[in-house]
Amino acid sequence: MTTNGTDYILLHDPLAAATITHPNSFESATGSVDVVPSGDEEGNTRFTENENGTTDVIVDFDPIEIEELILDRIQSGLELGA
Repeated sequence: MTTNGTDYILLHDPLAAATITHPNSFESATGSVDVVPSGDEEGNTRFTENENGTTDVIVDFDPIEIEELILDRIQSGLELGA
């Protein structure tokens, strides 16, 4: 497979991919995200948990489990000659 003139694919965010392939391995919360309009934290975002919100964020996961998942997938690809 050729992507952007190369024979490999760069895995930009394996953690985000794992949330799609293994959603039960993550705990999420629903809420809203707002941008701080002024002050020392101007431009930063704030998440407020709210069941009527429109944004889901990951709030917890087992880093050892996810690390093993990602490394296993990488190893499987190497064994297939990807």
